[in-house]
Amino acid sequence: MGDLRELIERVEKLEGPVDGVTAAGLANSFGPWPCESEEWHLFVNALRPTMEAIGAAIALCERVLPGWDVTACFDGASAPVGKRGGAVVRNPSLEEEPSYTAWGHPTPSIALTVATLRALSDQVTRQGEESGR
Repeated sequence: MGDLRELIERVEKLEGPVDGVTAAGLANSFGPWPCESEEWHLFVNALRPTMEAIGAAIALCERVLPGWDVTACFDGASAPVGKRGGAVVRNPSLEEEPSYTAWGHPTPSIALTVATLRALSDQVTRQGEESGR
C-alpha cells in the first residue's frame, strides 16, 4: 500500500489533467489500491482530461467513503483560470466529523480526488490510533 500523504501531495501539485500513463504511475507508486482494481481505475480516470473524469472522481469517493456527501464545483467567476475546481466531502452520519475540502485545483475532478484522499487518509490515521490503544 502506498503512502496517502505522498499521493495527496503529488495530486495537489498537478497543474491540469494528466495522461493515463502519468495517472497510472501515481496510482502504482503511491496509491493504496491494488493495481488494476476498480478503485485504481477510478483514480486514474479521475485525473485524465476526459468528460468522464468527474464521474470517476465521484465514483471513487462513493466507493471508498460510502454514504458520504459529495460536492464538486467549477468556480468560473472569481477564481483564476486553471484554479477553478473545488470540492467538499462530508460524512453526514457524524455531526462532529469534519468536512474535507479542496479548492483552487485545475478541475473539479482533481479537487474531489484530493478531498477524498484527505478524508481517507484521516480515517486510516484514526483507525490506526484506535487500534493502538
